[in-house]
Amino acid sequence: LITPLIKEGKVEGWDDPRLVEELSHLADSPHPNVRNQAAISLGRLGRPEAAPVLGRLAADEDEWVRFAAVEALGRMADRASMDILGACLAGDDRLSGDAALDALLNREEPTAASLAARALADLTARPATLARAVRGLLDFAEGHPAWRPVADSRRVEALGGAILKGDSWDRARAVRLAGLWAEEALRNHIEDIARTGQGPARLEAVEALGRLGGPPAQALLTQLLEDGDAEVVERARQGLGPGGRR
Repeated sequence: LITPLIKEGKVEGWDDPRLVEELSHLADSPHPNVRNQAAISLGRLGRPEAAPVLGRLAADEDEWVRFAAVEALGRMADRASMDILGACLAGDDRLSGDAALDALLNREEPTAASLAARALADLTARPATLARAVRGLLDFAEGHPAWRPVADSRRVEALGGAILKGDSWDRARAVRLAGLWAEEALRNHIEDIARTGQGPARLEAVEALGRLGGPPAQALLTQLLEDGDAEVVERARQGLGPGGRR
């Protein structure tokens, strides 16, 4: 859409400050394909002043217009765009919600990761998206070990649900994320899985106990030194640390 606007003389070029306004008019078109192209063009511009228009298109009646708007917002670097992405992630539209999740996590910055973490509570009805969010947040947490999301009981509850449901690898990732974030409220879940769980989730639970620390964790880790699974024993030893019982 930008090239036709230039040819028609409505704007002088890509740097013309009127370009966002002209594209905003096209975003009001009754035709979904025009609104879709307007969203794509605004994303290519990457100007913060386009965020309100893209926010409106992100709630469009047409799912592909919504998707294009979310992808365009992912190209922006301003906080307003990130807030809109957070709202899209927490919404009911799976297509644009998944795109919003990818856009936030691809930013590789704490503010965006915090918005994704806050949205966990709104993803419990979409298990596949919840699992993808946990995977993405785990990748971010491992690359930014000093970062923690703000305290949020709803987020913790959602993470607890992810620990108890899903396939073995998704549960293992959720346990590992809880350990990295030192989620004290999930200690009971982690202890139960360390005692009686199976597969990768149990190994991650044993490792998470070492991060949570405290006398109960130390006592359970000591008991696990007698476990019949050699990998469990090794992780229990690592969790106890140099001063632990060998």
